[in-house]
Amino acid sequence: MLKTTLSVVSAALLVTAGTASAQDWTKSKWGPNDEIGAANYMTPELVMKAASLVKTGKTYALGIPVD
Repeated sequence: MLKTTLSVVSAALLVTAGTASAQDWTKSKWGPNDEIGAANYMTPELVMKAASLVKTGKTYALGIPVD
């Protein structure tokens, strides 16, 4: 009985999760085919302004090692 109940609940969750991920939960102001989101705000002028803030050229490793 417990096995059957768990199977039914699991199946219901899988169906619900599949439906939820397939929905368009937010509309993009840049159209339905937009893939970069807020990066659309990045203009050449903003890139030049940000680059002018660099003073030392020091870099930082932001990756997370995965072993």
